[in-house]
Amino acid sequence: MQPPSTPGRQAWTPPGSTSPHAAITCARVVTLPDGGRIIAGGYSDGSLRLWDPDRHRALGRIETGHGAGVDCLATALTPDGVPIAVTGGGWGSTARAWDLNGRTPVDDLLAGSSDWLVVLDAATLPDGTVAVLAHDRETALGVWDLAGRSLVVRLDTAMPSPPETAALLAPAQGGLTVATGHNDERVRLWDVGTGEQVGEFATARGEEVYAVYAPGSDGHTVAAASRGGVVRTWDTRTRTASDVSRVPGHLTVLTGDPRHLVCARAGDPVVLTRTEG
Repeated sequence: MQPPSTPGRQAWTPPGSTSPHAAITCARVVTLPDGGRIIAGGYSDGSLRLWDPDRHRALGRIETGHGAGVDCLATALTPDGVPIAVTGGGWGSTARAWDLNGRTPVDDLLAGSSDWLVVLDAATLPDGTVAVLAHDRETALGVWDLAGRSLVVRLDTAMPSPPETAALLAPAQGGLTVATGHNDERVRLWDVGTGEQVGEFATARGEEVYAVYAPGSDGHTVAAASRGGVVRTWDTRTRTASDVSRVPGHLTVLTGDPRHLVCARAGDPVVLTRTEG
C-alpha cells in the first residue's frame, strides 16, 4: 500500500526498499551531470540501496561489509562525473567509498589510520577535490581529501562537541562553509578556513534540528529538518528563508533536493516528490 500524499507532493515507496529485518538509517541524493538523480539509502543490514527517483525504479544495491549496518552516508560527484558514496559503520568500521554507477568499491577512506569515522557530508570543490566532512576520535570535525585519503583541515570551532548532522557547502567561486544542526533550534554556519562562526539561522520554538543537508549543488543553499515535520531552506548569501515545507508527523525527513524529500516511516523509506512548481 502506497503512503498517503501531502499537498503539492506525491508520496511513493521505492521498489525493493522494504525488508522485515532491515531499516533505513540514512540517505542522500546525488545529482548526475545529465540532470538525473540517484537516491542512496543506508540500511541496518549493511546494504546501500539505490533508486532513480525520477523513474521510480531500483538501480541495485551494494553490500558494504559494515557488520553493524550503515549508520552514516555522504555522496558527491568525482571531477569526471562519477557519482560516489562514502559510508560509515560506526565503531571499528573504516569509512568506505563506492562508485554508484558500477556499484564497486573505490577505496577505504583513511585505511590503516582510523578505525572510526562519522561521515557527515561530501562535496566536489572547484579544483576537483572530492572533500568529505567527517569526525573521528582523534581529529574531531574535519575535511578529508577522498583521493589522497588525508585530512585537509581540522575545523577548530567553539562547538563543545562535533555535530551529529552537518552539510558541506562548496560554492564555485571558492571557500568552504560547514552548516551544523543543533537541538537549540539553530543552524550555525562556520568558515572552514578560520573556524569562526559566520552566520546562524533559527527554526521556530519546539523545532529541534535533527537533519541538515545541502539540497542543491550551488554551494549556497542549506536545509534543515526539524521535529514536527517542518523543513526550512535558506540562502546563505542573503541569509533569508527560501522555502518552508511540511510533512506528516509520522515521517522523519532524512535528506532531499529541490524536488524530492526522502523520509523514513517505521524503518522504510518514503519519497515525497514535488508535483507543483
